[in-house]
Amino acid sequence: MKTAEILQIPGKTPTLYFEVEPTLKTESPPTLFFYGHFDKQPPFEGWREGFGPTTPVIEDGKLYG
Repeated sequence: MKTAEILQIPGKTPTLYFEVEPTLKTESPPTLFFYGHFDKQPPFEGWREGFGPTTPVIEDGKLYG
């Protein structure tokens, strides 16, 4: 069984939650914990042309947005 949902508290950044059943059929399958986040700027005026807090842009090998 696979589950995925977006959890969000009003006014806060949403979190993606997912659970995937293991495919390794043993008595004690290994546990995997995955965590990631995006560093971000608050949505304000004054972004450079083509840039924004929710617009991913790669420039000089770096990811902005």
